Parts: sequence; structure tokens; C-alpha cells
Amino acid sequence: ILIFSLVQFILILIEKKKNQELLKMCNVYVVQLYSLVKYITFLSDKRPFPFGDLEKGIEKNEQRK
Repeated sequence: ILIFSLVQFILILIEKKKNQELLKMCNVYVVQLYSLVKYITFLSDKRPFPFGDLEKGIEKNEQRK
């Protein structure tokens, strides 16, 4: 996550705008990391990627628990 942040910061300095593709990639990475942590802490029985489906986002009902 730190590497993504540094790359985004450098790109903002060079291009003067956020890189949308990098933002999307960071979002997918963070969602998968969240899914993995939930699985290994036994908060979820749903297997994370690559053993399960690639999740696109965090469901709203999960955020309020």
C-alpha cells in the first residue's frame, strides 16, 4: 500500500492529477486484503482470491458490523 501511495504521489507531481487506473488497482488490492484478513481471523467463511471469487468491493452491510 505504501508503494502505491508513493507512485501516486510521484504521478501527481508530474501530471498534476490523480491516476485513475492506479486508484482502481489500489481499491482492488485493499478489498482483497480486507477479504483475506476476515478469512484468517474467522470472521468469514468465504474463501479469498485465488481460492474464491475476486471481490470488486466491500458490501455495505459488512461495513456497519
